Amino acid sequence: MAFVVLDHTLVGRTLWVSRSYGDCTESQMRPKCMDVGRRSCFGDTLLALFPPRKHSFRMMYSGVRMCRLKRDFAGLSDAKSLYGVLTVTDIQADSSQLSFGLITDIHHASFDYDERHCSKSLGRLRRALDWMEKRGIRLLINLGDSINCGYGNNKEAEYTREVRSALTAFPGQVKFLIGNHDIETFPKAEFLDLLQCGQPCAFEEQGVRCILLDGNNHADGSDFMPGNFTWDQAHLGPGQRALLEDELKKAAGKPVLIFCHECLDHSICNGEPDPHLVKDFAEARAIINRFPNVLAVIQGHYHPGRSMVVDGLPYLAMASIVGDDEPDPGAAAIVHVMKDGSLEIEGFGRQPSLKLSRNG
Repeated sequence: MAFVVLDHTLVGRTLWVSRSYGDCTESQMRPKCMDVGRRSCFGDTLLALFPPRKHSFRMMYSGVRMCRLKRDFAGLSDAKSLYGVLTVTDIQADSSQLSFGLITDIHHASFDYDERHCSKSLGRLRRALDWMEKRGIRLLINLGDSINCGYGNNKEAEYTREVRSALTAFPGQVKFLIGNHDIETFPKAEFLDLLQCGQPCAFEEQGVRCILLDGNNHADGSDFMPGNFTWDQAHLGPGQRALLEDELKKAAGKPVLIFCHECLDHSICNGEPDPHLVKDFAEARAIINRFPNVLAVIQGHYHPGRSMVVDGLPYLAMASIVGDDEPDPGAAAIVHVMKDGSLEIEGFGRQPSLKLSRNG
Protein backbone atom coordinates (compact mmCIF):
# COMPACT_ATOMS: atom_id res chain seq x y z
CA MET A 1 0.00 0.00 0.00
CA ALA A 2 1.32 3.51 -0.85
CA PHE A 3 0.58 6.89 0.60
CA VAL A 4 0.14 10.11 -1.33
CA VAL A 5 2.02 12.89 0.43
CA LEU A 6 0.97 16.39 -0.54
CA ASP A 7 3.45 18.97 0.68
CA HIS A 8 1.24 22.04 1.11
CA THR A 9 0.64 25.10 3.23
CA LEU A 10 -3.01 25.14 2.35
CA VAL A 11 -4.82 24.34 5.57
CA GLY A 12 -8.28 25.83 5.24
CA ARG A 13 -8.31 25.37 1.45
CA THR A 14 -9.96 22.83 -0.87
CA LEU A 15 -7.71 20.09 -2.26
CA TRP A 16 -8.49 17.48 -4.90
CA VAL A 17 -6.53 14.26 -4.45
CA SER A 18 -6.38 11.52 -7.04
CA ARG A 19 -6.98 7.95 -5.86
CA SER A 20 -4.17 6.65 -8.06
CA TYR A 21 -1.17 6.84 -5.74
CA GLY A 22 0.37 10.24 -6.29
CA ASP A 23 -0.97 10.80 -9.80
CA CYS A 24 -1.61 14.57 -9.89
CA THR A 25 -3.45 16.65 -12.44
CA GLU A 26 -3.89 20.37 -13.12
CA SER A 27 -7.02 20.50 -10.96
CA GLN A 28 -5.05 19.22 -7.97
CA MET A 29 -3.07 22.47 -7.59
CA ARG A 30 0.07 20.66 -8.76
CA PRO A 31 1.07 19.37 -5.33
CA LYS A 32 4.45 17.80 -4.85
CA CYS A 33 3.67 14.10 -4.60
CA MET A 34 5.81 11.10 -3.74
CA ASP A 35 5.28 7.47 -2.92
CA VAL A 36 6.65 6.89 0.56
CA GLY A 37 5.32 3.40 1.19
CA ARG A 38 3.91 2.37 4.56
CA ARG A 39 4.49 5.08 7.06
CA SER A 40 3.06 6.54 10.25
CA CYS A 41 2.52 10.30 9.98
CA PHE A 42 1.18 12.16 13.00
CA GLY A 43 1.86 15.52 14.64
CA ASP A 44 1.57 18.15 11.91
CA THR A 45 0.34 15.58 9.40
CA LEU A 46 -3.33 15.14 8.68
CA LEU A 47 -4.47 11.62 7.78
CA ALA A 48 -7.48 11.34 5.51
CA LEU A 49 -9.50 8.30 4.46
CA PHE A 50 -10.44 8.39 0.78
CA PRO A 51 -13.34 6.33 -0.61
CA PRO A 52 -11.98 3.60 -2.90
CA ARG A 53 -14.91 3.62 -5.33
CA LYS A 54 -14.63 7.28 -6.37
CA HIS A 55 -12.06 8.79 -8.67
CA SER A 56 -11.48 11.73 -6.34
CA PHE A 57 -12.48 13.03 -2.95
CA ARG A 58 -13.04 16.68 -2.11
CA MET A 59 -12.21 17.68 1.42
CA MET A 60 -12.87 21.05 3.03
CA TYR A 61 -10.71 21.63 6.09
CA SER A 62 -11.75 23.52 9.16
CA GLY A 63 -10.29 23.74 12.62
CA VAL A 64 -12.90 21.35 14.02
CA ARG A 65 -12.57 18.90 11.15
CA MET A 66 -8.79 18.89 11.41
CA CYS A 67 -8.78 18.22 15.14
CA ARG A 68 -11.34 15.45 14.76
CA LEU A 69 -9.33 13.71 12.05
CA LYS A 70 -6.09 13.97 13.97
CA ARG A 71 -7.78 12.53 17.05
CA ASP A 72 -9.62 9.75 15.21
CA PHE A 73 -6.63 8.56 13.21
CA ALA A 74 -3.95 9.04 15.87
CA GLY A 75 -4.22 5.44 16.99
CA LEU A 76 -4.74 3.90 13.58
CA SER A 77 -2.09 1.29 12.76
CA ASP A 78 -3.57 -0.48 9.72
CA ALA A 79 -2.06 1.40 6.78
CA LYS A 80 -4.11 -0.62 4.28
CA SER A 81 -7.27 1.22 5.30
CA LEU A 82 -5.79 4.58 4.33
CA TYR A 83 -5.66 5.97 0.84
CA GLY A 84 -3.63 9.11 1.38
CA VAL A 85 -1.75 11.38 3.72
CA LEU A 86 -1.99 15.17 3.51
CA THR A 87 1.05 16.83 5.04
CA VAL A 88 0.27 20.16 6.66
CA THR A 89 3.40 22.31 6.76
CA ASP A 90 1.79 25.48 8.10
CA ILE A 91 -0.55 24.53 10.92
CA GLN A 92 -1.23 28.18 11.84
CA ALA A 93 -3.17 28.76 8.64
CA ASP A 94 -6.01 26.83 10.25
CA SER A 95 -6.57 29.71 12.66
CA SER A 96 -7.67 32.07 9.88
CA GLN A 97 -11.14 33.57 10.08
CA LEU A 98 -11.31 34.76 6.46
CA SER A 99 -9.12 34.41 3.39
CA PHE A 100 -9.54 36.43 0.20
CA GLY A 101 -7.65 37.43 -2.91
CA LEU A 102 -6.40 40.93 -3.57
CA ILE A 103 -5.39 42.66 -6.81
CA THR A 104 -4.90 46.26 -7.85
CA ASP A 105 -3.86 48.51 -10.73
CA ILE A 106 -4.29 46.16 -13.66
CA HIS A 107 -4.14 49.10 -16.12
CA HIS A 108 -5.24 46.88 -18.99
CA ALA A 109 -4.72 48.40 -22.44
CA SER A 110 -3.37 47.37 -25.83
CA PHE A 111 -0.20 49.47 -25.58
CA ASP A 112 2.78 50.11 -23.30
CA TYR A 113 4.29 53.37 -22.06
CA ASP A 114 7.10 54.30 -19.70
CA GLU A 115 7.47 51.43 -17.22
CA ARG A 116 3.83 50.37 -17.64
CA HIS A 117 3.51 47.38 -19.93
CA CYS A 118 -0.28 47.50 -20.03
CA SER A 119 -0.48 44.99 -22.86
CA LYS A 120 0.90 42.30 -20.50
CA SER A 121 -1.53 43.00 -17.67
CA LEU A 122 -4.37 40.73 -18.74
CA GLY A 123 -2.06 37.71 -18.90
CA ARG A 124 -0.64 38.57 -15.47
CA LEU A 125 -4.16 38.92 -14.10
CA ARG A 126 -5.13 35.48 -15.41
CA ARG A 127 -2.05 33.90 -13.85
CA ALA A 128 -2.84 35.53 -10.50
CA LEU A 129 -6.46 34.33 -10.66
CA ASP A 130 -5.30 30.81 -11.48
CA TRP A 131 -2.98 30.90 -8.47
CA MET A 132 -5.83 31.99 -6.19
CA GLU A 133 -8.27 29.44 -7.58
CA LYS A 134 -5.81 26.62 -6.95
CA ARG A 135 -5.65 27.73 -3.33
CA GLY A 136 -9.40 27.56 -2.95
CA ILE A 137 -10.00 31.32 -2.72
CA ARG A 138 -13.62 32.29 -3.37
CA LEU A 139 -13.59 36.04 -2.65
CA LEU A 140 -11.58 38.59 -4.62
CA ILE A 141 -11.27 42.33 -4.02
CA ASN A 142 -10.09 44.48 -6.92
CA LEU A 143 -8.76 47.78 -5.57
CA GLY A 144 -9.23 49.73 -8.81
CA ASP A 145 -7.49 51.09 -11.92
CA SER A 146 -8.68 48.08 -13.89
CA ILE A 147 -8.00 49.84 -17.20
CA ASN A 148 -5.70 52.48 -18.59
CA CYS A 149 -6.93 55.48 -20.53
CA GLY A 150 -6.61 54.81 -24.25
CA TYR A 151 -5.32 58.31 -25.01
CA GLY A 152 -7.69 58.84 -27.90
CA ASN A 153 -8.03 55.30 -29.25
CA ASN A 154 -11.63 54.97 -27.97
CA LYS A 155 -11.02 51.43 -26.76
CA GLU A 156 -11.69 51.94 -23.05
CA ALA A 157 -15.06 50.17 -23.19
CA GLU A 158 -13.39 47.23 -24.91
CA TYR A 159 -10.65 47.15 -22.25
CA THR A 160 -13.26 47.16 -19.48
CA ARG A 161 -15.20 44.30 -21.04
CA GLU A 162 -11.98 42.27 -21.41
CA VAL A 163 -11.15 42.75 -17.72
CA ARG A 164 -14.71 41.82 -16.80
CA SER A 165 -14.44 38.66 -18.94
CA ALA A 166 -11.20 37.62 -17.21
CA LEU A 167 -12.68 38.21 -13.76
CA THR A 168 -15.88 36.35 -14.65
CA ALA A 169 -13.78 33.18 -14.84
CA PHE A 170 -12.94 33.53 -11.14
CA PRO A 171 -15.00 30.90 -9.25
CA GLY A 172 -16.32 33.19 -6.54
CA GLN A 173 -17.53 36.69 -5.81
CA VAL A 174 -15.56 39.73 -6.97
CA LYS A 175 -15.80 43.13 -5.28
CA PHE A 176 -14.70 46.23 -7.22
CA LEU A 177 -13.36 49.60 -6.18
CA ILE A 178 -13.04 52.53 -8.57
CA GLY A 179 -9.61 53.90 -9.47
CA ASN A 180 -8.75 57.26 -11.00
CA HIS A 181 -7.78 55.71 -14.36
CA ASP A 182 -11.12 53.90 -14.56
CA ILE A 183 -12.99 57.19 -14.85
CA GLU A 184 -10.72 59.20 -17.16
CA THR A 185 -13.13 58.31 -19.98
CA PHE A 186 -16.37 57.27 -18.26
CA PRO A 187 -18.45 58.65 -15.41
CA LYS A 188 -18.46 56.27 -12.44
CA ALA A 189 -21.92 54.85 -13.15
CA GLU A 190 -21.06 54.05 -16.77
CA PHE A 191 -17.81 52.35 -15.80
CA LEU A 192 -19.56 50.21 -13.19
CA ASP A 193 -22.25 49.34 -15.71
CA LEU A 194 -19.59 48.13 -18.16
CA LEU A 195 -18.13 45.97 -15.38
CA GLN A 196 -21.67 44.78 -14.59
CA CYS A 197 -21.19 45.44 -10.89
CA GLY A 198 -22.87 47.67 -8.36
CA GLN A 199 -21.64 50.71 -6.48
CA PRO A 200 -18.85 49.77 -4.03
CA CYS A 201 -20.30 49.43 -0.54
CA ALA A 202 -19.70 47.68 2.77
CA PHE A 203 -20.27 43.95 3.12
CA GLU A 204 -19.67 41.22 5.68
CA GLU A 205 -17.88 37.94 5.07
CA GLN A 206 -17.16 35.26 7.70
CA GLY A 207 -17.82 37.76 10.48
CA VAL A 208 -15.39 40.37 9.09
CA ARG A 209 -16.89 43.74 8.07
CA CYS A 210 -15.31 45.14 4.90
CA ILE A 211 -15.78 48.85 4.10
CA LEU A 212 -15.11 49.91 0.50
CA LEU A 213 -14.36 53.62 0.06
CA ASP A 214 -14.29 55.84 -3.04
CA GLY A 215 -11.52 58.46 -3.04
CA ASN A 216 -12.26 59.77 -6.53
CA ASN A 217 -13.94 62.99 -5.44
CA HIS A 218 -13.35 66.72 -5.21
CA ALA A 219 -13.01 68.45 -1.85
CA ASP A 220 -16.76 69.13 -1.72
CA GLY A 221 -17.51 65.45 -2.31
CA SER A 222 -18.63 65.80 -5.93
CA ASP A 223 -17.56 63.05 -8.29
CA PHE A 224 -14.48 63.13 -10.45
CA MET A 225 -15.72 63.28 -14.03
CA PRO A 226 -13.80 62.77 -17.27
CA GLY A 227 -11.73 65.87 -18.00
CA ASN A 228 -12.40 67.69 -14.71
CA PHE A 229 -9.87 66.22 -12.26
CA THR A 230 -6.20 65.58 -11.66
CA TRP A 231 -5.15 62.35 -9.99
CA ASP A 232 -3.14 64.00 -7.20
CA GLN A 233 -6.08 66.12 -5.96
CA ALA A 234 -8.27 63.24 -4.77
CA HIS A 235 -10.51 63.44 -1.70
CA LEU A 236 -12.87 61.16 0.13
CA GLY A 237 -15.02 64.21 0.70
CA PRO A 238 -17.72 64.80 3.33
CA GLY A 239 -20.05 62.09 2.04
CA GLN A 240 -17.51 59.29 2.08
CA ARG A 241 -16.15 60.34 5.47
CA ALA A 242 -19.68 60.28 6.89
CA LEU A 243 -20.26 56.87 5.32
CA LEU A 244 -17.00 55.62 6.87
CA GLU A 245 -18.00 56.80 10.34
CA ASP A 246 -21.51 55.39 10.02
CA GLU A 247 -20.25 51.97 8.87
CA LEU A 248 -17.70 51.84 11.68
CA LYS A 249 -20.39 52.60 14.25
CA LYS A 250 -22.60 49.83 12.84
CA ALA A 251 -19.68 47.38 12.96
CA ALA A 252 -19.05 47.82 16.69
CA GLY A 253 -17.58 44.66 18.16
CA LYS A 254 -16.74 43.12 14.77
CA PRO A 255 -13.34 43.00 13.07
CA VAL A 256 -13.19 45.58 10.27
CA LEU A 257 -11.06 46.01 7.15
CA ILE A 258 -11.10 49.29 5.21
CA PHE A 259 -10.35 49.37 1.48
CA CYS A 260 -9.67 52.34 -0.79
CA HIS A 261 -7.91 52.77 -4.12
CA GLU A 262 -6.19 55.97 -3.03
CA CYS A 263 -3.95 55.90 0.03
CA LEU A 264 -4.83 56.98 3.58
CA ASP A 265 -1.44 56.26 5.19
CA HIS A 266 1.34 58.71 6.07
CA SER A 267 3.97 58.47 3.36
CA ILE A 268 6.14 61.55 2.79
CA CYS A 269 7.59 62.49 -0.61
CA ASN A 270 10.10 65.36 -0.88
CA GLY A 271 9.00 66.68 2.49
CA GLU A 272 5.32 66.73 1.55
CA PRO A 273 2.52 64.18 1.87
CA ASP A 274 2.78 61.65 -0.93
CA PRO A 275 0.51 62.67 -3.85
CA HIS A 276 -0.99 59.16 -3.80
CA LEU A 277 -2.77 60.11 -0.55
CA VAL A 278 -6.25 61.59 -0.53
CA LYS A 279 -6.03 65.23 0.51
CA ASP A 280 -8.30 64.66 3.51
CA PHE A 281 -6.29 61.73 4.84
CA ALA A 282 -5.92 63.36 8.27
CA GLU A 283 -9.68 63.71 8.71
CA ALA A 284 -10.21 60.11 7.56
CA ARG A 285 -7.59 58.74 9.93
CA ALA A 286 -9.06 60.75 12.82
CA ILE A 287 -12.31 58.85 12.27
CA ILE A 288 -10.61 55.47 11.88
CA ASN A 289 -8.48 55.90 14.99
CA ARG A 290 -11.59 56.09 17.18
CA PHE A 291 -12.42 52.45 16.41
CA PRO A 292 -10.01 49.85 17.84
CA ASN A 293 -11.80 47.02 16.01
CA VAL A 294 -10.29 48.16 12.68
CA LEU A 295 -7.64 45.58 11.78
CA ALA A 296 -6.03 47.31 8.79
CA VAL A 297 -6.46 49.72 5.89
CA ILE A 298 -5.75 48.18 2.48
CA GLN A 299 -4.99 50.43 -0.51
CA GLY A 300 -3.82 50.41 -4.13
CA HIS A 301 -2.65 53.30 -6.34
CA TYR A 302 1.04 53.28 -5.33
CA HIS A 303 2.42 50.73 -7.79
CA PRO A 304 5.64 49.66 -5.99
CA GLY A 305 3.59 48.79 -2.89
CA ARG A 306 4.41 49.52 0.74
CA SER A 307 3.28 48.80 4.27
CA MET A 308 3.53 50.85 7.45
CA VAL A 309 1.97 51.28 10.86
CA VAL A 310 0.34 54.65 11.53
CA ASP A 311 -1.07 55.41 15.00
CA GLY A 312 -0.80 51.72 15.82
CA LEU A 313 -2.79 50.58 12.75
CA PRO A 314 -1.28 48.71 9.76
CA TYR A 315 -1.68 50.22 6.30
CA LEU A 316 -0.95 48.09 3.25
CA ALA A 317 -0.57 49.52 -0.26
CA MET A 318 -0.69 46.55 -2.63
CA ALA A 319 1.85 46.28 -5.44
CA SER A 320 0.32 46.62 -8.91
CA ILE A 321 -0.34 43.99 -11.55
CA VAL A 322 0.90 46.37 -14.23
CA GLY A 323 4.66 46.71 -14.30
CA ASP A 324 7.75 46.41 -16.41
CA ASP A 325 8.27 44.11 -19.39
CA GLU A 326 8.68 40.35 -18.95
CA PRO A 327 9.80 38.60 -16.83
CA ASP A 328 7.96 40.94 -14.42
CA PRO A 329 5.24 38.64 -13.01
CA GLY A 330 2.95 41.41 -11.75
CA ALA A 331 1.62 41.19 -8.21
CA ALA A 332 -1.30 39.81 -6.23
CA ALA A 333 -1.95 38.51 -2.75
CA ILE A 334 -4.06 36.24 -0.62
CA VAL A 335 -4.97 37.88 2.68
CA HIS A 336 -5.57 35.61 5.66
CA VAL A 337 -7.43 37.38 8.47
CA MET A 338 -6.36 35.50 11.57
CA LYS A 339 -8.55 34.92 14.60
CA ASP A 340 -6.10 36.90 16.75
CA GLY A 341 -6.72 40.01 14.58
CA SER A 342 -3.45 39.88 12.64
CA LEU A 343 -3.23 39.63 8.85
CA GLU A 344 -0.99 37.22 6.97
CA ILE A 345 -0.30 38.42 3.42
CA GLU A 346 0.63 35.60 1.07
CA GLY A 347 2.38 37.40 -1.77
CA PHE A 348 2.50 36.55 -5.47
CA GLY A 349 5.01 38.02 -7.90
CA ARG A 350 6.30 41.41 -6.77
CA GLN A 351 4.04 41.52 -3.72
CA PRO A 352 6.06 40.28 -0.71
CA SER A 353 4.56 38.06 1.95
CA LEU A 354 3.99 39.97 5.19
CA LYS A 355 2.45 39.66 8.62
CA LEU A 356 0.57 42.76 9.80
CA SER A 357 -0.91 43.51 13.19
CA ARG A 358 -1.96 46.48 15.27
CA ASN A 359 0.97 48.20 17.00
CA GLY A 360 3.39 46.46 14.64
